[in-house]
Amino acid sequence: MSAALRDITDFTVTVLEEMLEPEFPACAVLAILRPALDGEVGSFQRTELPSGATVNITPGYGPEIVAALVDRSRTQWSEHPTMAAAARGELAPATGQRAVGGERVWRRHTVRNFLVELGGWEQLVSVPLVARPTEVCGLCFGRSGRDFTAADLELLATVQRPLQAIERHARLMARWRDALGAPGDTAGVEVRDAGLTARQLDVLVLLAEGHTAESIARRLGCSPRTAQKHLEHLYRKLGVTDRLSAVLTAQQRRLLPGATAAR
Repeated sequence: MSAALRDITDFTVTVLEEMLEPEFPACAVLAILRPALDGEVGSFQRTELPSGATVNITPGYGPEIVAALVDRSRTQWSEHPTMAAAARGELAPATGQRAVGGERVWRRHTVRNFLVELGGWEQLVSVPLVARPTEVCGLCFGRSGRDFTAADLELLATVQRPLQAIERHARLMARWRDALGAPGDTAGVEVRDAGLTARQLDVLVLLAEGHTAESIARRLGCSPRTAQKHLEHLYRKLGVTDRLSAVLTAQQRRLLPGATAAR
């Protein structure tokens, strides 16, 4: 196991258990992967389609660079080979060269020329985390010189699933925060008093929505066995032995957002 893969695996376990804010920890992930890929720059980006509304995090570079990347993505995302592929639902990590059909085409491509002018980055590789017609989200890395290798793509393909699990985890936390409703809602305090981790709260919310252990596992990007372990820990902390009792107890103790509890 490479050092980067080991670091991402350990990092994922920690994040899924201890994440406090509903945000993808982009800077920490980029700090692990950029050196492993010999990248000179690394970005996390989320773009809504077709509006082009974009959030970009590029550690180590000033607002001018970030603004240029955001503007390019917002106005010309369909010309970006890896973004366009993600919008078609293609999840495989890819380099710019491979996405457009080879080095000769890539050397003349507008995206490459833009990156070279912006920071001298001749090569591009990306790993999608969300790939759908309405939204693309992922990590991109750039460097000068030689193209990213098959080994680089293999590393990104290996860490893609854990990173997608973190991204889904952040979304679930955001949903829960949004559902808390009016100020003064006591759900957050009750959750802390019950000693629930963020991961166990995710499981509880999904349980209240009627998901089975297998469905919860798919939503969280883990194995059914791991999902079952989360359920067992949740039951123990709530002092119950089955899913119905868990949901009813959670409602009585105000552990669930009002909308979720009603469902």
